[in-house]
Amino acid sequence: MRYEPKFIVKILLNLILMFIFIVNPFCLVKSDEISELYRESMKYYKQQNWEKAVEGFEKIIELKPEYKKAFVYLEKSRKGLANKYYLQGLELYNPIKNEEAINSFKKAIEYDPTMKEKCEKKIAQLYYESGMEASKVDKYEEAIEYFKLALQYEQDKNRRKEISFEIAHNRKEILNKLFEQGKKLYNEGNLVEANKIFQKIYSQNKDYPEVNKYISDIKKTFEEKAREYYLEGLKEYDQGNIKKAIQLWEKTLEYDPTHVKAQTSLERAKAELKKK
Repeated sequence: MRYEPKFIVKILLNLILMFIFIVNPFCLVKSDEISELYRESMKYYKQQNWEKAVEGFEKIIELKPEYKKAFVYLEKSRKGLANKYYLQGLELYNPIKNEEAINSFKKAIEYDPTMKEKCEKKIAQLYYESGMEASKVDKYEEAIEYFKLALQYEQDKNRRKEISFEIAHNRKEILNKLFEQGKKLYNEGNLVEANKIFQKIYSQNKDYPEVNKYISDIKKTFEEKAREYYLEGLKEYDQGNIKKAIQLWEKTLEYDPTHVKAQTSLERAKAELKKK
């Protein structure tokens, strides 16, 4: 019995289809799942529920990478979501509490990189205003940190100069505040702590007015005190009061760590004390 060629081809095609479904039994299910996902995602898209739309179209592309329409609407949904975050950032814009607004602008960039310039300009301005608010209440260190962050996002040259000026201004205010503390300690006779503050100011600005004068005056006083304590130590040592001499020479070195004679005498006295 002979079969027509058409009949044979038909049988072969049926066998191939059967083989496909046996090997991949989820083929039809997957196709139905994608169609349902697409309908659902389009519903979210029309409702401007951008988060759900993005999630849906991404899932479709994961299941079927060649689905061109899903790519098109995913891009549109991402732009919609980016715009939503941008508007949210504007709504939350607050120099006193800036974190939420800045996170919203950053999210906008994440979903639509073409919004980067616009969002970063807002971020820079927000950090700048936060710095100004901190500066108003004498939080100069905090203000400087905000201004530094503003510089990371600001691209305009004139604005960058303005921000840099504010950084320099706040650094000067920090030094002014330190200087007043140093003067207060100096007038109270606490020269050791006053000297630490004046030295700190000098390390940051060698031309700061009056600092050199205070440092020079304190140095002279320290040298005089170191000499006095050293001589008193010698007297105590000669009288056999080694412990007292040690205390006085240690005091000498507090005022003048480079006092070689006091250091030598101290080491000798400590060695003698150990022998007793």
